[in-house]
Amino acid sequence: MLKRLGHQSTIAENGQVAIDMLEDSNNSFDFVLMDIQMPVMDGLEATRRLRTLGHTTLPIVALTASVKQHDYTELGFDDWLSKPLPLKELKEKILLHKQRV
Repeated sequence: MLKRLGHQSTIAENGQVAIDMLEDSNNSFDFVLMDIQMPVMDGLEATRRLRTLGHTTLPIVALTASVKQHDYTELGFDDWLSKPLPLKELKEKILLHKQRV
């Protein structure tokens, strides 16, 4: 879906890998879609650590299959999307948060 919208993407198989990628000075990311449930380190902990490491302006959007609505902004996320992702909603969130950076 991201490719269809004209974006490049990089996949991290778990939260620790996501942190490692974002901390690597050779990488540059302008938006993160963070799955809440991942092995090794979940998206909640990964986001908490990224914010602590200084990634305070990087837009991080939570992805969740949960039907419960949590206040993800209080958990460090800028926004959230429920799965399955409608292409239109994904596009809107990317545009909204890229304008803020």
